[in-house]
Amino acid sequence: MYRSQLDFKRISKALSSTMEMIRQDHDYSESAIRQLYEAKERYDQALSFSLNAQNSIR
Repeated sequence: MYRSQLDFKRISKALSSTMEMIRQDHDYSESAIRQLYEAKERYDQALSFSLNAQNSIR
């Protein structure tokens, strides 16, 4: 069985909780929000790539 060294579930939880904390903090910078959304997009791309790679191995 293929095992990824990345723990996508933990990364997703960390991104989500960080985004939520920043949203609740009314003194956040637009730059921080933009960077988190960009990180989320890269995460989604990496997860998709990993899943596609796993499916092609099978």
